[in-house]
Amino acid sequence: MQPTIESWQTNPLEIGPIYPWVSLEVWMVIVATLFFVYFMAWKLAGESRKYNQQADISPQQSEANRHKEEIHG
Repeated sequence: MQPTIESWQTNPLEIGPIYPWVSLEVWMVIVATLFFVYFMAWKLAGESRKYNQQADISPQQSEANRHKEEIHG
């Protein structure tokens, strides 16, 4: 197997790319950013929905649920 760099005294522009997917870095960052924004929006919406459901429970129901958790858990 031949090494890709025979001498460290060469010009890096003459060697060429030393890693795969050269020039796709910008697109990868854009895709990762879009995925992050989508994931955070989905996660925050789910947690907000769960919080709103828990906040809608009346105090009597919440006391009954707390009592059940103490017995079973």
